Amino acid sequence: MMLRTVVTLASLPVLIFSLGCQKKSESIVSIALHPTNANILYVATNDAVYKSRDGGGTWERFPSFSARRVTTLAIDPLLPATIYAGTMGDAVYKSPDGGQHWLPYNVGLKEHVSFVNQFVFHPTVSEKIYIATTVGAFFTKDGGREWEERMNGMKEVHIVTAIAVDFKDSTILYGGTTGGMYRSDDAAMSWKRINNGLIPDAN
Repeated sequence: MMLRTVVTLASLPVLIFSLGCQKKSESIVSIALHPTNANILYVATNDAVYKSRDGGGTWERFPSFSARRVTTLAIDPLLPATIYAGTMGDAVYKSPDGGQHWLPYNVGLKEHVSFVNQFVFHPTVSEKIYIATTVGAFFTKDGGREWEERMNGMKEVHIVTAIAVDFKDSTILYGGTTGGMYRSDDAAMSWKRINNGLIPDAN
């Protein structure tokens, strides 16, 4: 097993485990930690998804995952055997069994969703998920079976880079975009810009 130490800004060592990865220079693009089992974590490289059951000591590659470049991973915090993968070019994939099997979940997504930036889960309803993509924000109420565009009020924005849900009031969301910050008070049905003092040159 090869280990190397990375010095963080706080000067704390972080161990990077590479056992099981097939290329010495393979880039890790996303990490997802199991919400209740600290030994289980998933990582995505450019073209594969791996799982560790022992805190990174060893890694298992999932051969059934065949999408193009992976951009982000997310574990359902309420149903941690369910994993979502965002990709470049193939949109969303979902595994219901801890990564053993994967299927595309893209109904309702635009054909040109080329890059999924982030998954955000409703705090109490597992099936409700938001995604930030290069062509906007989307929402599913059924665990990804169907997706709806949620861009009313920020149609001029093409790239949504990040989304956050208020855990005390799940109807309140914040969206980070290439056009600045937005807020929704109705579960992403509509958005309003909130850039005052933040991004002076945002339109």
